[in-house]
Amino acid sequence: MFVSIIEQAAESVRAISPEGSPRRSLVDALAALGRLRGALDAAEVRLTAAVDSLGDRGAGSATVLRSVTHCSDREAKKRQRRARSLSEMPRIAAALASGSLPTETVDALVRAADETDTRTVDSDQRLLADLATRPADLGAKHIRDWTRRHQCVADRERRLERQREARSANWFTGDDDMLVVHASFDPVTGSGLRSILDAEVELLWRADGGRDGRPNDIRNPTQRRADALARVLGVGGPRASTDPAVEPTASATTVVVVADIGVIDGTNPEGRCEILDTGPVPPSILAHLSPDTLWRGAVFDGSGRPLWLGRGRRLVSQDLRLMVAVRDRHCVLCGALVNRCDAHHVTPWSGGGSTDPDNIVLVCTPCHTLIHQGQVQLIRLDDGSWQARPSISAPGPTAIDQRGSPWPDRGCHRLVGAAPTGESQSKRSPPIARQP
Repeated sequence: MFVSIIEQAAESVRAISPEGSPRRSLVDALAALGRLRGALDAAEVRLTAAVDSLGDRGAGSATVLRSVTHCSDREAKKRQRRARSLSEMPRIAAALASGSLPTETVDALVRAADETDTRTVDSDQRLLADLATRPADLGAKHIRDWTRRHQCVADRERRLERQREARSANWFTGDDDMLVVHASFDPVTGSGLRSILDAEVELLWRADGGRDGRPNDIRNPTQRRADALARVLGVGGPRASTDPAVEPTASATTVVVVADIGVIDGTNPEGRCEILDTGPVPPSILAHLSPDTLWRGAVFDGSGRPLWLGRGRRLVSQDLRLMVAVRDRHCVLCGALVNRCDAHHVTPWSGGGSTDPDNIVLVCTPCHTLIHQGQVQLIRLDDGSWQARPSISAPGPTAIDQRGSPWPDRGCHRLVGAAPTGESQSKRSPPIARQP
């Protein structure tokens, strides 16, 4: 009976012919396919769990899935893990079946349950409602933030230790005699390495022409990253940073660790401690940072520091960049990482806008370009988040779709994006931004 139902549905889907259909019909059909995909994945979850519950000494569900669907061993085990977790998370299973949560988001929730517990994840109706309105990539960031708030310091210590034990590196000769390099690092080590590589990539991008030229005509982003790695390792010619014509920005190789005052003085060890662009880390890493680490206090209300620049200057200061990075944490529109973002005046400088925190937000280069081209308008919603809407005067319907943006590999002001909802910055302990 199961096979007959599934085959009939498959036959109906195969008969779809979109030729000549209007845009509205095509969009509605894609949405319906999304719901169907969720229903199919939910059915696979139930069938997979049923295979594992047979107790007939037959092959487990991972082996069966790999055999009949020809998926990879890794994918088969991921589906098996999804089925086992959702058997204890009925609300999430129902959301998958209805199509309100995509499978990518469900898998991220399964990982969150591994870091916390299944009941806590499944019972948080606000979390599920928020995720139902977000694309999977932005949902993954939201889930990571949620996991951080529901983990204690001991959980983070254990997680970092597991990550360090799982570090690995491998290189081998691949197709066409090309050397293939693959490595995995814990978040603390990785943040420092990524900062160095990103800085080198930015210098190469600027040497290739940067914003005012056509850098991708010289080498594409993946080639630029490969050249940056070779230069850092000292096997690809002199590093770009030795070129006197291309100077790095002041924050190009900065790794920013943000910690609440209570974490620093021990009065609130469960407070915020994270590396920007990486995520939460245990406070114990503070004791292992370099002795020449630069400490800065970041004040989130009042004007005690020279952050409110008004109309005195157009370009943001290093202090203001740091504050906006700590506040926003990524592109406020698409979620691109801090080091891919620019500082943008919400009310343009030419229109009387001030260079103050309330008028500065982080946007990645593609989002920034669309705003300055007049194709979209940056709108602040009631909950404090930002949204891009098509400009009335724009020549076309282009808008930001809130997915991870395909930004070029460059850094510009090296900042971050949107503050956590439901949490006033003025009520939080002023964090310390530590810059090794």
